[in-house]
Amino acid sequence: MEGLTYTDSGRPERPEFKVIKKIDARPKAENKNRPQETKKEDRLLAETPILEIPDDYEAFKDEDNEEPGELYEYTEQADRLALTHNIPGHEFSDYPPAPNRDFVEVMRIALESRLRPGATAERMGFAGFDGKTVVDVGTRDGRYVQMFTDLGAKEVYGVDPDKEELEKAVNQGLLDERHALTCTLQDLPKEKMGTFEVATVFHFNMPIPEQKGFFIKLYESLTKNGQVVMTVAEDKTLQNIIRFIEPLFSMQVENLWNRHEDYPHKNLVILTKKPLGFKIKLRILLLSGERFLHSVLSKISKAPLK
Repeated sequence: MEGLTYTDSGRPERPEFKVIKKIDARPKAENKNRPQETKKEDRLLAETPILEIPDDYEAFKDEDNEEPGELYEYTEQADRLALTHNIPGHEFSDYPPAPNRDFVEVMRIALESRLRPGATAERMGFAGFDGKTVVDVGTRDGRYVQMFTDLGAKEVYGVDPDKEELEKAVNQGLLDERHALTCTLQDLPKEKMGTFEVATVFHFNMPIPEQKGFFIKLYESLTKNGQVVMTVAEDKTLQNIIRFIEPLFSMQVENLWNRHEDYPHKNLVILTKKPLGFKIKLRILLLSGERFLHSVLSKISKAPLK
């Protein structure tokens, strides 16, 4: 792109922005009756060349002195301006209004803004994707694989039991056959266990009886000090899984979006693997015993009566 300079890694350096317009958008007490933006001003902003940042973006982004009830209106406006002008470094406070864009694309833009270096995830203790081997659990059609690559992942595996969905990722060139694993995490090949530095689990939603075993397998799939980037829409689900997470991982949680509905990816959860101590070994051993017993009982129940 014209006007960009690049680092040795081939990524564009953050450009210097040109101030093109100043609008005092903050709802100060002495300016309570300020006029709203006119259609003419909106057209001016829409015609701004890419990578030139309007100075009113900074005003809208500034959350100082906001009066109760007005914060959402102005953070939404900052999101709109950031999307319109492709402003690097902006962290979206919601899915930005983009009526002409695919919703999955908009979700990706918003999520990536929170997962990039220096953003929300890093402040929560996430060490980043750069140079890491990543497993995307429940990858479906690989809709987030390119995002992980863009954030620096060295290698991305997609795990999903739905063969048709996984084939879409392969057909689109997002995954090759070697990196597309048609299975659940619980049935991951043994040679892959303990090889992933980062696991991603987006929009977690799993039957309660399977949750305990899932998190133990998630723990086993990671390398030492491995991390999990997870999103959970429903607060109730998040509260329920904490009991399975805390014995295995240290945990940080942050609400990503301003809206109160159960938006996809509403809660960002960063998990860091705890050292393999006696208690964790015991949990893994007990789970293996439970599975073996369940398998034996299942075979007995299916055996024909003599």
